[in-house]
Amino acid sequence: MADYSPVRQQILLFSAYAGSGPYGLWLAGTEGETPHKIAELKPPSRAALAPDAERIAFSMPDGIYIQGVKNGERKRIHLMTGTTPAVLWWHPSGHRVGFLAPADDMQRARAWQVNDDGTHLQRIVPEMEHPQGSGAWSRDGNKFFYLGGEGEVFVRSQSGVLGWLRQPVVTRLSARQFQTPPVPDPVSPRRLYAVGSVRRGETTRYDQKARRWVSFLEGFSGEQIDRSPDGQWLTYITFPGSELHICKIDGSSDVLLAPGVEAMNPSWSPDGRQIAFSGRPAGTFANFKLWLVSPGGSDAALYPPGIESGYDTIWSGDGTRILIGQPDSSQSRIRILHLKTGKLESIAGTERLFSPRWSPGENQIVALEAGTMKLRILDPVKGAWRTISDLPIGYPKWSRDGKYIYAVGIGSMAEAIRLEVATGRREQIAQMDFKPIGSNWVGWTEDWQPLTLRDLSSTQVYRIDLDR
Repeated sequence: MADYSPVRQQILLFSAYAGSGPYGLWLAGTEGETPHKIAELKPPSRAALAPDAERIAFSMPDGIYIQGVKNGERKRIHLMTGTTPAVLWWHPSGHRVGFLAPADDMQRARAWQVNDDGTHLQRIVPEMEHPQGSGAWSRDGNKFFYLGGEGEVFVRSQSGVLGWLRQPVVTRLSARQFQTPPVPDPVSPRRLYAVGSVRRGETTRYDQKARRWVSFLEGFSGEQIDRSPDGQWLTYITFPGSELHICKIDGSSDVLLAPGVEAMNPSWSPDGRQIAFSGRPAGTFANFKLWLVSPGGSDAALYPPGIESGYDTIWSGDGTRILIGQPDSSQSRIRILHLKTGKLESIAGTERLFSPRWSPGENQIVALEAGTMKLRILDPVKGAWRTISDLPIGYPKWSRDGKYIYAVGIGSMAEAIRLEVATGRREQIAQMDFKPIGSNWVGWTEDWQPLTLRDLSSTQVYRIDLDR
């Protein structure tokens, strides 16, 4: 289903032909009438039905078009560039079309509108610079309801009585994590509907003796766990929230280490005095950079001069270097940071590699190939990289004797696995018989029992009641 006209009670449907043919666009009623075909569109494309169901607006990578349902006449009203079609919606007057641009980057997307004749292009919510999702106007056209970048619901109210004295106001209506844009009730103007989720997770451990997944710590919802060198503390990332915390191995004495920072993949220094992690200011889409913090907290800071760390920060055995994978680097994806001098040492042949890991003794490095997620290893004798596994994996971790790589196998069903370094032989340790959540992380206890985050979220249709 692509769209619905509450005025005419018509449903706009997509049907995809087999092969590489065009999409079919169909109109169907709500009483079981036979659908009738009204147009064909080449993929990729999106479509929206006018309130009177007499026209359709559709977007392709080259622009936004309007086509009559009866006569099939088509006209482009707005030129666009890129590879992704824009999300569309109609104004209740039937004379304006809203859309998100740039369509290729939802982090920078903003809500725009253009008249059906291609004139008066303008931002719908010019006052706010936060990321915006798609939305819908109220029936009278005086309010615009839309999603924020974090799934919040906002409303922009137009000027009302004494409008020349009042400026439009943007108000956040909800902090919930919504997945669909808010839809006004066609009968009651003070009601909205949207699909939303309350996100919850539970860290679980696979009990190999009982052969089942059990709770790791009661009430604990964290991932990307790293154990302190003395085995008494855990540092982890909260879910939801992506905050860096530390606690004792029984879950007590929990402390937030880096307020206001979205964190990823923390790791303890060998002497236990520092924790390195990739971080960025919460609520932003900046590149992740290297941060350092002590276990006591209150001193979290960027490593000067703001080294981009990618996703991982792996300490050397002597604590003087950190192995980082820098995405989108023009020279190399994997580098070694010398902490005392700040020097970055490039590793040759790693232009498409990330998530590096030193072996015990640091004579070998494994890393993942971008795109394919294949595991590759640096041969120290030949100075060349070879593939250990052709199947995609994530979160590799060396065994203490250097003979195996423990990881998560990525496929239709996630699984905890280990790979023999010498032969590439793959062994399944446990399969997730539930839906994981978060970053699809798999970690390991001291005795190599898998850890992961189970999805306990609930998804519902919500009604939002407005007080005016």
